[in-house]
Amino acid sequence: MISILDETNAVPLFPLVKGINQIFKEQGFLKQALGLDYREQQHAMALSVAESMITDTPLLFEAGTGVGKSLAYLIPGLIMGIESKRPFIVSSHTIALQEQILQNDLPMCRSLFEGIETLNKYIAFKTALLIGKGNYLCNYRLDKAFSSQAELFPTEEQKELERIADWAERSKDGIRQELNPMPRPEVWEWVTADNAACKKGNCNPQTCFYRKARAKIESANLIIINHSLLFSFINAGAIPGSNIPGILFPHDFLVLDEAHTVPSIATKHLGMRVSSYALEFALKMLYNPLKRKGLFSKRSMSSDRELVVDALNGCSEFFSHLRGEFLNVKDVFRVTQKGFVDTSVIVPLRRLTDRLTMLCQQEQNTKRQEDLEGFSDRIKSYANSITLFIEQSEEDHVYWLESSGKTKQIVNLQTAPIDVAPYIRKYIFNAQTSSVFTSATLSINENPQNFREKCGAENEMFLLENSPFDYENHTNIYVVEDAPSFEYDKQSKLHEYFADYIQFCASMSEGGLLVLFTSYAEMKKTALLNRTSVRIEGRKILVQGEGIPRSEMLKMFKDDGNAVLFGTDSFGTGVDIPGKALSQVILTRLPFENPSHPISQARSEWVSERGGSPFVDIMLPDAIIKFRQGVGRLIRKTNDKGAITVLDSRILKKEYGRQFLGALPKTLFTKMSKATRTKLFTIPK
Repeated sequence: MISILDETNAVPLFPLVKGINQIFKEQGFLKQALGLDYREQQHAMALSVAESMITDTPLLFEAGTGVGKSLAYLIPGLIMGIESKRPFIVSSHTIALQEQILQNDLPMCRSLFEGIETLNKYIAFKTALLIGKGNYLCNYRLDKAFSSQAELFPTEEQKELERIADWAERSKDGIRQELNPMPRPEVWEWVTADNAACKKGNCNPQTCFYRKARAKIESANLIIINHSLLFSFINAGAIPGSNIPGILFPHDFLVLDEAHTVPSIATKHLGMRVSSYALEFALKMLYNPLKRKGLFSKRSMSSDRELVVDALNGCSEFFSHLRGEFLNVKDVFRVTQKGFVDTSVIVPLRRLTDRLTMLCQQEQNTKRQEDLEGFSDRIKSYANSITLFIEQSEEDHVYWLESSGKTKQIVNLQTAPIDVAPYIRKYIFNAQTSSVFTSATLSINENPQNFREKCGAENEMFLLENSPFDYENHTNIYVVEDAPSFEYDKQSKLHEYFADYIQFCASMSEGGLLVLFTSYAEMKKTALLNRTSVRIEGRKILVQGEGIPRSEMLKMFKDDGNAVLFGTDSFGTGVDIPGKALSQVILTRLPFENPSHPISQARSEWVSERGGSPFVDIMLPDAIIKFRQGVGRLIRKTNDKGAITVLDSRILKKEYGRQFLGALPKTLFTKMSKATRTKLFTIPK
């Protein structure tokens, strides 16, 4: 277990703040050891973060692009963690930020500690990356799968198992994301560490990937995690306890970077999800009646196999009914009525789990007992979740069905809290420990009220430091005034308009272009035109969703230096490409969410019932934050220069457009039309 703080380990406030001041002040240790320029905003942030950590109080801190917020929380956090022997957790939204922290920021921290004698005692800080147990390979289960592959695995799956085994011999960390292409889910299920069989009695701590990773986490001063896993752990009950300060570990303290995404990520992971594919797969691992294979294929009575067959038939009938009745027209269907279907599917699942519990008690073979226990827990969890869904046991949640998979045959039962604020308040702000929420976009025109309400942070401290970058001289902003109607019409010719403007912008300068869309369909149609009839000459065109992973696409974009990248929401945040490789950002539409999703519908109803306006209170604030994020992709370093172009004239014509204009990084912008653009458009030199 990570060390627990007692009163004798407490760090006095003044010495730590004084030390942070020495590091970040003008001509301070950052300048002496690393040659970094003084940033007044970074200095102020570091002092505020240090006070939050020492006093175990929450803090909301908006730090504009270029403030250097990573060092402003990493350095105080590492010093605090080492001095107090408390675990320091940093959570991010994107892999890109995690990589930046691990590959760039932490080496800078270590160099700082090495370069200043009074900081030498912090040199040996330890870090660990915390990911879900299901991402690790279990060598014990891999060996076991090989010993039974003739019984359980068809030829195709045997080959996949062999590929995993070959990779396992070379792998350092045993994380499935390292294997390219990713392992097939049905085979990975047999070798993942997320199983009762992967435990100390079976797995050598020296060779088990998960146990080695866990040991690193337990001895780490800094633990890096992502928001999704953080809230998944919280939802699963992985918290210190009601009377113990901390969020994931006793007496830990937390920084959430890219915190503007926290409300949406928490919503997704504080709910429940049941997949027809996953449930059927778990049952077939017990016994597959078509192949006559599985754990029950030998040494089990025929009555046990019949219980599995009954459960499979019950689930097949249940999910087929849901698919035919509710998902035959659309892929998403919101469920608003309790008991909308009968619960007969639960009966065979309960019978099976009761029998598995009995078999666990009778089984003499420890390894087989572990397998039975694992299946019992998993199927029992599925049965409980299906019951919860049908009965809508949690009244503050929204419930919906969703089809997925290539042929849309998989049925998912999903829930999410309508208002996530009470959950964030309970598990983070009321955890009696420091939690720093930071991002470049927590407020709207410097007002954090909307973010406060979403997170349950109405009473928490909010501070803001604007970007130190020279947007006035380094950025030109253009807003078109002749955009066609933005009606949601399938016959719309908007993609022709977009393609024409993108071609024009590309022809006016060197350097890369990032073009952000709100619709995949419009993006694909526009990209097709820019590759054919409205061609962009001499530039590589990269389009999201064409089979290239996001991280690899960004690397290609950066390395090329003159490409055009077409992307949607995921490219509007977390993209950090300084220099000419990204010299223009084009926003095709104001980024309003589609309000048809069940979560959006339920929240709109919830706001309306309380006398609010869904557009004013939900859609508009969310769109402005996304807009700020997209615009913020352009200037990433002091010397960066470029242009921002908005191709949506609603920003000029609608009353709410003024709020988007207020979110631009400078006050002055240029109105532009097709007739005037050649004369007006330039990139700052």
